[in-house]
Parts: sequence; C-alpha cells; structure tokens
Amino acid sequence: IAWTIIDENKRREEDTKDAVKPILVASSCKYEEVKGIKGEVGTKVFECILEYKNVGKGVLFNPMVFNIEYSVDGKELGKLQPTFSVNSSVDVDDVADNSVMIVFEPNVLSDIMQSLKGRGNTIPLQVVMYVGGKDMFGRDVATRLEYKSELIFFSVDNIQLPLLGGRLTSTVLFSEEDINNLPDATELALDTSELLE
Repeated sequence: IAWTIIDENKRREEDTKDAVKPILVASSCKYEEVKGIKGEVGTKVFECILEYKNVGKGVLFNPMVFNIEYSVDGKELGKLQPTFSVNSSVDVDDVADNSVMIVFEPNVLSDIMQSLKGRGNTIPLQVVMYVGGKDMFGRDVATRLEYKSELIFFSVDNIQLPLLGGRLTSTVLFSEEDINNLPDATELALDTSELLE
C-alpha cells in the first residue's frame, strides 16, 4: 500500500508539472538578402528569422538555440551563424525569434549554378533550428522548427526570393532522450557582428 501511495504521488506530481509546461510552436518565418557584407566580393548572405510562440501554460526560462542546420538542394552548404534571443524568458503567449545568417561564398554560388544546368533555376532551401530552454521546474524543453522554401538563381549575382513564402513546421520534443541528444548550445555561439559592416 505504501509503494502504491508513493507511486501515485509521483505520478500526480509529474502530471502537475506537465500541465504547466511551456510549449513552443512555429509562428512565422521571414528571410531576405542582407546588404553590406564584409569579406570577399561576390559573397551573398541571406538572413532567415524563425519566430516561435509559447502556447503552453508555463514560462520558458533561458531560451536558447540548441542546433541549427541548413541545406541547399539537399546538401549542407555555407556557414551557420545563429544569434541568440535576448529574452531571459518567454511568457505564455509571447513570441520570440532567432535568426540564421546563410552565407554563400563565390565558389559555393558557382557550384550551385553548375548543378542547375539543365534543371531550371529554382533550388530548394531548408533551415532546421532547435529552440528551447527550461521550465519552472528546471526540466529541459525543446522544439524542432523547420522552414522549407526556394531560391531562384538567374545568375551568381542575381538571386531572388520567391514571392510566396515557404512551409514552416514545428515538432515539440517530449522525449527526454531526444532532448538530451541535442548538441550543447554553447558550441554554436558564433558571433555575427563581424559579418556586417
């Protein structure tokens, strides 16, 4: 009987914690070409800003980016430069965002143009970002945000974004194992201040 009571109390405590857990879901995404880039002539940089909203019933503390990946035409290309949210917390119904600077150096652009020969001029772009933080009990929270769109290559110097946006999805990670397998956010704390003039 004692073990049953202890087990029920633990289960009740977990249910209570889950009831006030912050839940992040994709809100919107916008991206545009960034002007005034330092470095080699011919480098193109696009900034992708992914917004997410806390639709749960608890505050998210210490919001951060766990991992960012992006691919063009199914291949990982360029450099990843995440920026971190300045918020110390994301309250219920609050919207936060993080941006990715997608850098295309001249040699990468030339490779893309070569690969497009005979295939048209539209190439798929995919950005994946894991965001999260801590709930009020110190447990980890994480969500996978994925944005899919296209870049239209008329030439190496003339790359257009489609008028219509892309497709944005979010997957909340409830499994502790999935969350624990994410890389350490500090490994991705790259500085973007030197990139822009």
